[in-house]
Amino acid sequence: MIILLTIALYMLITQFITIKSKKTAKMLENLLPAKKTLKQKIYDASLGVMEKEIAKHIKLEEYKRNRLERDLKKARYDSSITTEIFTARGYVYAIVSIFSALAFVFLGQFFGPVFYIPMFASIAITPLAYVMEKDKVNRMIKEINEKIEAEIPQLYSFYTSSLETTKNTIKILTDYKEIAGDDFQYDLDVVISDMETGNHEDALNRFADRLNINILYDFIRGVIAVEKGSDQRQYFQNLKNEMIILEREYTRRRALKVPAKIKLAIIPVVIMGAVKILHPLVRELITSEIFKF
Repeated sequence: MIILLTIALYMLITQFITIKSKKTAKMLENLLPAKKTLKQKIYDASLGVMEKEIAKHIKLEEYKRNRLERDLKKARYDSSITTEIFTARGYVYAIVSIFSALAFVFLGQFFGPVFYIPMFASIAITPLAYVMEKDKVNRMIKEINEKIEAEIPQLYSFYTSSLETTKNTIKILTDYKEIAGDDFQYDLDVVISDMETGNHEDALNRFADRLNINILYDFIRGVIAVEKGSDQRQYFQNLKNEMIILEREYTRRRALKVPAKIKLAIIPVVIMGAVKILHPLVRELITSEIFKF
């Protein structure tokens, strides 16, 4: 029981604290099919079974299912993670939290009230575990879109320089894809495929709507005008200043993230201090009549 509890808690904790090796990070960056890590193997053999059983009973609306499926692909989830399995994962972590709390109650009866402290923690994080796992893909998409936004000036420069030799937008985007960042690959694939199989203007507008980046809307407006045969050299020249501002803003935001990482390192110290302060109060509560069975 202790072993199963340890596995469950490890899976739960790693949803809040990501421990990524250099090897894993490199594989993710290169979009290569990586071998399953020890964590993934343990998960598949334990909580993964529960996850698949719950997934069988989940029915999603077609619109929500299609949207979540696109998000999972963009976030580079493994193809074995279906929309139903991803949804079920939130329930699994909530169940783990509940059973962890019950296990700590059991341990507290035999080994002392110190185990009631993690019990309260497990109860407190139950709704948080569910919400964070459900929102995990949205956070990943947000991070990807921020990286894409930082890359728009590079796309702009490539596009405007390419106009000197060709006005074929599909060719320009295909050529740019060779030097684009990993996070931009999925959206470029989608817009190129859309343009090859349908109306160019509609495909470009959907591309801008998916990413929902203000400067991209302005850029796509110029691209569509070029597609219609209009001379947009002055328009793109005016847009250049906005691209420069965007690059500076991204640099500023990256600099601001450094203090945030320092603050994150202080969190464990704060938690330990809070536990030290609350421990006498919790112990007094546990030894009272409330927890006597």
